Amino acid sequence: MLKQKALIQVLEQANTNEVTSAILFNKEGLLLGQSGEEVSPTWISSIWACFDRRDLNESIIVMDEGIIGIAPVANMLLALKASKKAEIGMVRAKLRAMAKYLEGPISMIERDV
Repeated sequence: MLKQKALIQVLEQANTNEVTSAILFNKEGLLLGQSGEEVSPTWISSIWACFDRRDLNESIIVMDEGIIGIAPVANMLLALKASKKAEIGMVRAKLRAMAKYLEGPISMIERDV
């Protein structure tokens, strides 16, 4: 069973150096854990739609409001939101490290379901 408090503590580790939010959600758009800034459900569903149409390993989206990094973790998505002052390489490194760290535990949950 995925413990919400433990998941949030892991996600909070990404919230440094201009990264303002970390989000994990499933393919239906159900939010499983979030730390940092509030993120709208529309934003989450838009991210999922982008991944649902492509076979991507990760994506970095640069917008006027900031940077969004997205990576699949097992059958879920991890998203990091950073300010526009953040370095893209730092966002990518944090995204990859967190996705790698969560891959094992999230994969175990899928097998148990």
